[in-house]
Amino acid sequence: MKKRTVVFPYNGESLPLLRYRHMLVEFDVVGVVSPPGLGVLNKESNYGEEFQNIETSSNFSSLYCDYDVVLIPNPDVSFDMSELILAEILPVLEAKKTIVSLYPFNPEAYCKLQDMCLAQGSSLINVVDIIKHKQEHLSELIDTEDERLTTIQTPVLMVAGVYEHTNKFDIQLCLRNHFMQRGYKISQIGTRTGCELFGFHSFPRIMFDSFPEWQKVLLFNRLCKGIEMTEKPDLILLGIPGGIMPYNNELTNKFGVLAFEIANAVTPDAAILSLLYEDINELYLENIYTSVKYKLGFEVDCFNFSNHKLDLNSSKREQKNSFVTLKTELVDSKVRDLGDCCIPVFDSLNTDDGMKMFEYLENKLIRNAQTITI
Repeated sequence: MKKRTVVFPYNGESLPLLRYRHMLVEFDVVGVVSPPGLGVLNKESNYGEEFQNIETSSNFSSLYCDYDVVLIPNPDVSFDMSELILAEILPVLEAKKTIVSLYPFNPEAYCKLQDMCLAQGSSLINVVDIIKHKQEHLSELIDTEDERLTTIQTPVLMVAGVYEHTNKFDIQLCLRNHFMQRGYKISQIGTRTGCELFGFHSFPRIMFDSFPEWQKVLLFNRLCKGIEMTEKPDLILLGIPGGIMPYNNELTNKFGVLAFEIANAVTPDAAILSLLYEDINELYLENIYTSVKYKLGFEVDCFNFSNHKLDLNSSKREQKNSFVTLKTELVDSKVRDLGDCCIPVFDSLNTDDGMKMFEYLENKLIRNAQTITI
């Protein structure tokens, strides 16, 4: 039986936990606590029926739902929330609730949290440490003697983004949900830490470590081959963290190096590319399509239009990426404007569009393989 769970601190980064809470392996989200300033406890922040039957509050004291677990996600904000989390979490610990953490606490704050849990008799589960332990063996896949790539026989569907914050994780869960509902066996590597909560693999952190880049290509290729041989899926769904290219000379997006490595490690049978919200036209999409084809070596089958817009002035001023979240109605309107493009454009946050996106990609994979055994 799933454990009744409250998500804290909640902001828009954790929206997939609500939209696809039925896919969580162990947890049943019944409430969210969003401290003042995160700006999500209003109707404009609710997409569809994501908040239906979920209690929302700005603090634990005004939360009335019964729960057993507090899940601490990573809100991905620009400041350290460690002390704020510790200050708010004490009543939860006194009530002997279990803490499940995905948050990258600073070392001092994490030691304090451990002491607080021990003093109150509450359980603390650090998902990040569990994943690190799970991925420790990946270093064994680095072999400088053999530079050959192995062939992945299973169809591969790749989810990439032109830039960060393009709803890639939402797309991955949307596609996983629909493929599994159709009876397909899915193996998956996601773009976030904590994908194990949904029953699949988090992106390997070793890919961000300091060792030769060409070895990372081989490592990721062998990781995917190992998953294919062990799990024997009908489809491998891969998410690429970050973006695929620089935005400009100031906002370089790490030059899309990671995307280049993954695209060289595994050739996708189908691919979706998610875009930031911009005033674009079909020519823009054609240029992006061509750029991906010749830089990364695969063709984009469809685009996704995200509800995030890069705040260029703020990003330049603060020397870091800053985004504005837009209403879904605005995104849907732009998607409709691009409806006649040669390459389809979807909005994964729109339930109907998410289904259309899945069906389009499923048909593409079926045409590629001619037959797919479910």
